[in-house]
Amino acid sequence: MSEYQCYEFLALDEPLTSKQMAGLRAISSRAEISPTRFWNEYEYGDLKADPVKLVERYFDAHLYFANWGTHRLMLRAPMARIDAKALRAYFVGDATWTLALSPRAKDEWLRRAVDNPELALGAEMARAFRAKAKPAPVTVRRTVAQLLSAAERYREQRERAETARAAKARRAAEAARTKHLDALAKRVDEAWANLELLVARSAYADAVKLAIDLRDLGKRDEASGSFDVRFAAMRKRQLRRRPFFERWRRENEPRQG
Repeated sequence: MSEYQCYEFLALDEPLTSKQMAGLRAISSRAEISPTRFWNEYEYGDLKADPVKLVERYFDAHLYFANWGTHRLMLRAPMARIDAKALRAYFVGDATWTLALSPRAKDEWLRRAVDNPELALGAEMARAFRAKAKPAPVTVRRTVAQLLSAAERYREQRERAETARAAKARRAAEAARTKHLDALAKRVDEAWANLELLVARSAYADAVKLAIDLRDLGKRDEASGSFDVRFAAMRKRQLRRRPFFERWRRENEPRQG
């Protein structure tokens, strides 16, 4: 029986960048690499990287298995979301079980490994360990339906929290905008003079921003007609500053047709 190993890594939260994929390609020239997946199999040799470090740096999940019986699953998750006490029931003990084996028992395992190098002794030793290990406390384990239901509740809680944060941020932005326009309302004539000065100096980005403030103030205070009149008058005085008015039209006036 020949050697066989399979490595698979998945990026779930964020896709890999081109730079990250190039870094992974340096690890393996044969692997299948995409923005969400790294996969490779080996019939000889091994992965030239530490799977733990790959998960820490790039991925959210990792699955490994070998034909001699080793299986490994890694999931990256925030520590605050992990219930270590609930997970403890799924681990039956410490592999230090081997230290307690008698010299005769250890010699027997070594003899079998030497005489039959193709045997999947790792899996067989794990079964022997579990058969003699102290049974884990009986706990009520959740069904798949219960796990899916819990995941749905967590998703709804997260969405409600995100909606609440977005609403709070929106209210804060609206309050800041109101405060800004209130201050502008106290110096409208000065602001118009400053706007014309910015246009004359070709400071078009700042001029457009100030013009938007004056327009919004006019709309808020039901004086949009006044804004239109003053803006048209400025346009006549600043005929040579066509780039500003073209920029204003592109960014703020509705397209025709």
